[in-house]
Amino acid sequence: MKYFTVKALPLLLILVDVTHAHWSEREPQQSHPVKMRTKGEASHHGRLRVKKKTKSSSSDVQPHLRVSSSGEESIRVDDNSASDRMFVEYFDEEGKDEIVSSASAVIKEYPGQNLMVVELDHETRNTLVSKRVIKSAQHDGRVEGSGIWQDAHTPLRVLEEKIPWGIRMIQADQLDVGDFPVTICIVDTGYALGHPDLPLDVTGDDAISKFGDLWEWQIDFNGHGTHVAGTIAALGNNDVGVLGAGKIPLHITRGLDDNSGGFESDVLDAVDQCVAAGAKIISLSLGGDVMSDRASRKYEEAVNDLGMMVVAASGNQGQKRHAYPASHPAVISVGAVYEWSRFWEGSNYSDQVEFAAPGHGVLSTSTTLSAVHTFDYSFTAEQVGGSRRKERDSILVDCGVGNSVCNTEGIIGGICLMSRDQTSLKSMIANCERAGGVGAIVFDANPNMDKDYHARVDIPVSLVSTSVGIDLLKYVGTKVSLGYHESDEPEHTYKYLQGTSMAVPHVAAAAALVWSHFPDCTNQEIRYALAVTASDQGLSGCDWDYGHGIVQTYDAFRYLQDNACGSGNVGFSGGGCATTTGFAA
Repeated sequence: MKYFTVKALPLLLILVDVTHAHWSEREPQQSHPVKMRTKGEASHHGRLRVKKKTKSSSSDVQPHLRVSSSGEESIRVDDNSASDRMFVEYFDEEGKDEIVSSASAVIKEYPGQNLMVVELDHETRNTLVSKRVIKSAQHDGRVEGSGIWQDAHTPLRVLEEKIPWGIRMIQADQLDVGDFPVTICIVDTGYALGHPDLPLDVTGDDAISKFGDLWEWQIDFNGHGTHVAGTIAALGNNDVGVLGAGKIPLHITRGLDDNSGGFESDVLDAVDQCVAAGAKIISLSLGGDVMSDRASRKYEEAVNDLGMMVVAASGNQGQKRHAYPASHPAVISVGAVYEWSRFWEGSNYSDQVEFAAPGHGVLSTSTTLSAVHTFDYSFTAEQVGGSRRKERDSILVDCGVGNSVCNTEGIIGGICLMSRDQTSLKSMIANCERAGGVGAIVFDANPNMDKDYHARVDIPVSLVSTSVGIDLLKYVGTKVSLGYHESDEPEHTYKYLQGTSMAVPHVAAAAALVWSHFPDCTNQEIRYALAVTASDQGLSGCDWDYGHGIVQTYDAFRYLQDNACGSGNVGFSGGGCATTTGFAA
């Protein structure tokens, strides 16, 4: 296999990702009844359907908006906002002063744009609209980055380097960075600068929260952003941890808080930082249910005017559903697959899904604050999503596999130690609570158990690795504490996560690797090369589960070697199965 050397020349890339954590019954999949064209070699390449489509306008992707006419100009109002936080555009400075005096909070101001983000109740908003103070008002949508914790974390001290299965699946291990490196800008929860398996030569920008708190880019109290970064750029040949896709330059920005949540305005500010940093690809492992006009224009400008790529997650509700920004036609929407290439049921599917990539059981770099403290040692742990975030000090009680109400002596007021074998996590915790337990520590005894580690319960629950769980058995009968590291910084570690958030960095990395060898190609030409060489899965051709298929880095590189940039009159009219036009079958 031929490999290529790396030279440090600046070019940049930006990624996007949206994720949620619920599975629901899927509706029957639909595909586009359009022509099919096969490119590349044998079964390693996907079959691309070709469809001509009129370019969508901004309003085509704006749900829940009412345009009301008042006087000479139309006033655009979002009628379905569940929140009082909104983008407000005003006519003049006098109107701005009235909005400021009426708002419960002014969160952001955009000088020169007659625009603010404010908290304004609907009655006051409607009054200001009727007085022609407000020109437009749209919901500043809530966004989340929700890769789902899937397995007991791998300890920090990994004695040999692992190549995650996703890196091999997308062929990232077959292609080095070219002579013109492309930078990926990650908009997420931050970056664990100093993690032994991540590069130090990264750049970034801080952000300011609604409450004036500093969101620092070089620290990650959540771990989500660090996980994304590791998939792209975890260090190779260092005999520890995991191998990332390559030596891809990174720029880090903050669109999400320490709980992996934020608002569309936070994300858009971070996107502006990505643009200012010169990035060529944006990674947004986040998303929400609505998109403002401002966001739509921002992504169209980034892709159509600035020549960038924006990559986002299709979402994790497991439904036929449009999540944003992934479902904007300018944005690349990515779904998730299992290690055996099957569609992951938690992934949203729609006509806007453009690619599929590894998103289940993805091992990468991360951080944690949770810990289990004994009288002589502290063990790194992970809090169960949905459990109460509260410290507990009590006697550790062995409750076995947790398949019945624990009747061990000392259980009332104690902390249950349980090993998962056949019983669901939720049932185990319920059995601990019924017996009078005030906290629980869980580890997997059966590697074939499901990897659902989310349970909405009223007691704190910590997950530990199997080896830690076995070690804790010797502390049964002694006092232990469920708590957090007594440090201002989280511990560097590794985690298995699942979700479309995990799929996004695979696609962004593939694009960055290929683009670094063909700097004269446009963003759309790289996008086309990835589409035409994707490994076709599911229905023949482009479909709503996989889009064009699973990205294949090396095959896309070979395609561009054999076909010059711009060959075939490439053009794009939208995302998903309508992405590529201008080719006859």
